[in-house]
Amino acid sequence: MRKLLINKQHKAFFVAILAPSVGAAFLLMVRVVATSTLNYTFMLWNLTLSLMAVAAALLCAYFWGRKRLIWKLVFFFTWLFLLPNTFYMLTDYVHLGETADINLLFDITMLCLFAMAGFIQGCIALYIMHVPLIKRAGRFNAHLLIGLTILASSFAVDMGRFLRWNSWDILLHPQTIIFDLSDTFLNPLNYNRSVLVTAVFFVTISSAYVAFWYGASLIPKTNKVK
Repeated sequence: MRKLLINKQHKAFFVAILAPSVGAAFLLMVRVVATSTLNYTFMLWNLTLSLMAVAAALLCAYFWGRKRLIWKLVFFFTWLFLLPNTFYMLTDYVHLGETADINLLFDITMLCLFAMAGFIQGCIALYIMHVPLIKRAGRFNAHLLIGLTILASSFAVDMGRFLRWNSWDILLHPQTIIFDLSDTFLNPLNYNRSVLVTAVFFVTISSAYVAFWYGASLIPKTNKVK
């Protein structure tokens, strides 16, 4: 019975990750075929980065209880650097506009599904790390660390959209990132946009994750195998 429950949980986990992604990719392919254009195909790359954040969280959780500190650190920082990509897709609405290619409502719905996929995957990636953090650091400290992670991700979304940072720039251009960070923190009044966007995304992501956290807590109660 326990094996059956685990199999059901694994199935539910992968369906939750993949269902909105498949739906979003399907709508995009319909758009490509219907319009004979490649508009919005960059969303597939954004979706791939989002899925990579979930994969990094799974690998970090896998090595969490093993005596391989180097792999824990590698996948932890990989997860941390990739996580903003999950929520970043909401900003792709800036590309939305009336075109002669296809009905505007179609594009709105398609982008909504991509953003939904990203947020679901982001919440799952946070949850995967949140649970072992509670066991290791305690409930209060774990909640605080996740909150700080959401704040950092919100700031990274702003930097990615307006300064065009990518996750891999942390390795390729660390000096530039350090300069931008220090200038933002030392002169916050010159960056009203960054403060506003970070605050808006922090509230949005936090609200979504709190709903996801309490929703996930109901699963053991509603899926008991008798």
